[in-house]
Amino acid sequence: QPQPQFRIAFSAQCNSSACDAPSAYYASASLAATLNSAAIGTQFVFDPQMNTALFTPQSRLAEGVSSFSAHATDAFGHGSNQIGTTLTVDTVPPRFGAFSPPSEALVSVSQVTLQGSVSEPGASVILENAQALNPQGPNPQFPQPPAFGFTWGLTLVPGDNPFRISALDRAGNLASQAFNL
Repeated sequence: QPQPQFRIAFSAQCNSSACDAPSAYYASASLAATLNSAAIGTQFVFDPQMNTALFTPQSRLAEGVSSFSAHATDAFGHGSNQIGTTLTVDTVPPRFGAFSPPSEALVSVSQVTLQGSVSEPGASVILENAQALNPQGPNPQFPQPPAFGFTWGLTLVPGDNPFRISALDRAGNLASQAFNL
């Protein structure tokens, strides 16, 4: 989600124990928050029903890692604990490298080893609709560095041998490629 919603929940401690405080107390707090080092505290909207503050960026975050931090100060000058996190925006599906043999290749043997690579660490590669080709090798595969390669042994039948290869990254982005040998 390139425009995630940030939600901060307010609570109070009285004499080192959790206690109830009226919404007006939380609403009067000053919130200091940053997203990728830019101040965003004044852009949060306080919800007195839930004692939370919400913020959604007006534009999508850049691909990659973003950092967020926040803390509140009440009307008496008491500061809260500092919270912080990082998140990764990934909306780009994995990319396949070259395949051997390539799709639509004419092969003269029934036993082939299909090899390829994928661009992202942590992606799972799935061989689909290939049961009739008696695939040899785990399915899905989780390619490892440095080359992020995957391989399956296939037993081809005379004529067309259609199947699909898909790669799913940790963010849920999917790339698929139809194949025929």
